[in-house]
Amino acid sequence: MFIDIHVDPYEIKKQTEFTMDFSEFEGFPVMQIDRGSYVSGAKIETSLNYHVSDGCYNLQIGKYCALAEDILFMIDLMHDYKYVFMGAVEELKNVENPNSSYDKYRVQRKGQILIENDVWIGHGVTIMGGVIIHNGAVIGADAVVTKDVPPYAVVAGNPARVIKYRFDEDVIQKLLTICWWDWTPEQIKQRQREMLLVAGDFVSIFYKKKRWDERIYNPINKNVDGLVYMCVADMQSTFPVFPKILDEFCYRYSNMDGQLIVFIRNNADKGNNLQLVLECLMKYEHVNCSVQIIDNETVSMQEVIYNSDCYITNRESENLKMVEIANFYSKRILSGVDISIWN
Repeated sequence: MFIDIHVDPYEIKKQTEFTMDFSEFEGFPVMQIDRGSYVSGAKIETSLNYHVSDGCYNLQIGKYCALAEDILFMIDLMHDYKYVFMGAVEELKNVENPNSSYDKYRVQRKGQILIENDVWIGHGVTIMGGVIIHNGAVIGADAVVTKDVPPYAVVAGNPARVIKYRFDEDVIQKLLTICWWDWTPEQIKQRQREMLLVAGDFVSIFYKKKRWDERIYNPINKNVDGLVYMCVADMQSTFPVFPKILDEFCYRYSNMDGQLIVFIRNNADKGNNLQLVLECLMKYEHVNCSVQIIDNETVSMQEVIYNSDCYITNRESENLKMVEIANFYSKRILSGVDISIWN
């Protein structure tokens, strides 16, 4: 199916979620877009109408992004070319696949496209599922983006490749530390003159050495030799991703060869979230896997990401910020909506 998108400049004043009703689910989120971003014209091509219950879908656009016309987002459309057939074989139509739900797809179903902040995407660009376009990137007209785009990179071609960067490395790192897109509208208004300066002069005014506080404290009790994966309990979401993450983790890492950290935010839903997480864990009480819940209000999300090896995404409103932090700390990022997550 195709979903048309058009968002006028200056229309979006705060983070906004667009939803769509399906026969199985009402109000499924098809796009999240934040303050100051616009889309002149785009289409989402997706298979949601066939299996929305799989939840293999997430499109999020950050702040102050400029998207031109005729952009195509291709989400969860991969053909499983590692089987001996790829077409619609009628004789196999009703044959049940004996593999587990996580192993029956030999090619990963990539259902996520993330666009961070201050990104410009040119006319006629195609963006494939599984891509993260990081802060400040430029995508040239008619490019086909198949891989993640680094911060402030300028990419073009089919497949898209880096041809240059907007600024030198020192300026880029300082801009990523300043994070001007997180300023309030009032702050931007007060700094109008500085916003028009060349990048080198801009960073010389606003750069401070540390963006996030890297405290020594490590809240993770690591008890495995493998990697540590971190996710956020989004149990209060209408379509939470955490149960899917937990199911697959306990299936993949039942030999204590990886650890899952479940971070519970310190907000009004904290108690309910914790109870729902514990209920999810109950069915795995006899599985030999390592899961640690962190619900300590003195522990920051930054500390958990900093001390983990990998962040697993979800569809929450704060997801892009967590991706930004993980990339800042050079952590691996996995999509919680992909099938499977661990490919």
